[in-house]
This record gives sequence, C-alpha cells and structure tokens, in this order.
Amino acid sequence: MRFLNVRRCLYIFMIASQFLGCADSSFLDKTKIDGSILMGDVVTKNDPVAARTVLIAHNFEIINGIPQYFGMCSGVIINSNTILTAAHCTKNIKTSKILMTTNAHSDHLSNTQVYDIQKVILHDEYIKSEKTNKLDYKYDLAILKTDRPILHSDFDSSYLISISTEKFIQSTNSFFLNPLIAGFGRNHLFQNSEPSNEPQSSPMNGILEKANVEIPDDQYQNISIVIDQHKKAGVCSGDSGGPLFVNRNGHLYLQGLAVAVTDLDNNFIIRKNFSNCDGQGVFLNLDFFKDWIATSLGSHE
Repeated sequence: MRFLNVRRCLYIFMIASQFLGCADSSFLDKTKIDGSILMGDVVTKNDPVAARTVLIAHNFEIINGIPQYFGMCSGVIINSNTILTAAHCTKNIKTSKILMTTNAHSDHLSNTQVYDIQKVILHDEYIKSEKTNKLDYKYDLAILKTDRPILHSDFDSSYLISISTEKFIQSTNSFFLNPLIAGFGRNHLFQNSEPSNEPQSSPMNGILEKANVEIPDDQYQNISIVIDQHKKAGVCSGDSGGPLFVNRNGHLYLQGLAVAVTDLDNNFIIRKNFSNCDGQGVFLNLDFFKDWIATSLGSHE
C-alpha cells in the first residue's frame, strides 16, 4: 500500500474516531528487493479470491518473457471489464496495466493476462479534494475500465445488494461473517531485530495472499472499517485497493476496500515508520458507496 508523507497530511477522520491514512506515489514497492498480505496465506489459482482480485502494476512491461514493473496496487473485479481500486492508486495510471494472475513473477505470465486501462472514474469528492491539495481519503475510490472482458474472472453484483451488513447482522440470528482480506503487497515486515525466515530469493510482493481478520460487529456501521494488525494479519505497501470480503449466506460479499495503514494517537494519525505496517489497516465500507458505484457504471458504459 502506498503512503503519503505525514507532513503533507494530518487528517482527522469524521466517523466514530476512525481516521484514514495517506498515500504517496513516491513510496512505491521495489518489486525485486522491497517488500502481500502480512502473515497471510498464498492464494491458489482455483480460489474464488483469485478470480476476483487483480494486480495493478505501474510502469509495466514484459522483457524477455519476464514481467517488469515499479510500484503496484491491488484491485477487485466488480464486473467483466471493471475494477474497483483506491483513487490514490491512479496517480501513475497511464503507465499501469491490470494483471490477472496470482504471481506477477511467474515466467508463464502471458499477454492474455495483461489488460490495458481504457477509462478511469474517480469519486467526485476525491477529485474536489485533489484540486485543493487536501485529499479526502474517505472518498478514496476509483473505477477502472479494461480494454476487454477479463478472462477466467468470477464476479457478481453482491456488492450492490440493498441490505447493508449492519442490517444483515441485526436481522440474522446465527451466522459467521468470517472477514477476509486479500492483496498483492508486502507479505512481511522489515524488523531489524527479527530477521526474516523467508529465502532471500522469495519476492516480498507481487504474489496474491489472503488472511482472515477480526472485525467487531459495530465496525460495519462506520464509513471506515479499521482492523488491528499489531502483530496480526493485515495490509501493507501494495495492498491499497485490495478487497475486504465477508461471508453472507455462503457468498463472498465485497464489504470494503483497503486505503491506508495508520498509527492512531490522541485521535490524530501518526505514521511513525512507513516501512512498518504494524498498525491499523483502514478499509472504506462499500455499503456507503453503492449508489456511487451503480451511478458511475451506468453513466460510463
């Protein structure tokens, strides 16, 4: 996940003391050396999560059959040629490609898995905040239209069903939401005192991973959903735009979209170490954005 220098944004979030972090295009993943979902599990190609989650690779090209890119975000498929991601991920969109893969480092990645981006739709309120240089991250949403239908993808309109998860919880006697996050970003932290057990040849990002997380029921009534990822599974650099799914009646319901990692102190955002995502992962609650998604899709077909 990409981050904005804290000196450029110190922003108090409105709802229930939830605050959004910030993002900066200068903080890009160096795919060869720099750090997916922290403490997660690798997603297999037959997993429904793999059929709905994509990599957005900046400055992408294939050289001698090997993918090359600098900088990345994640995204989620919402129909056959539409991706939902974080608006701040579109800063370098002219040099970006959509990759339908579980491993961007695979030698078997073919051009059929790579999609051009033909159209970008940003949330109106995010655009307004860009013009004033005071980015409003509670509208950090973008829709990307691909040049052709995405092969082997699995999408549905569950994110637009009328009943919110808050009301679903209230009306259901017994169920398990089992919240699940996914993304292509950094998969472990830099810890000077705790050397990584992973082989140095193993890439830190560009591989789709997923993890179950704990979310209190009352979080679903807020415009932002915050997960505690101190020493737990969570999101990090490269996971911006990645999905938060919950299980509703046996289906993956697209509940949220990753936009930030923050440290909270006295109701202010304090980012103490950008390379350490051991803080709070912030997701926009898509129950609050169904009208915008539907309107945007309908007016830009």
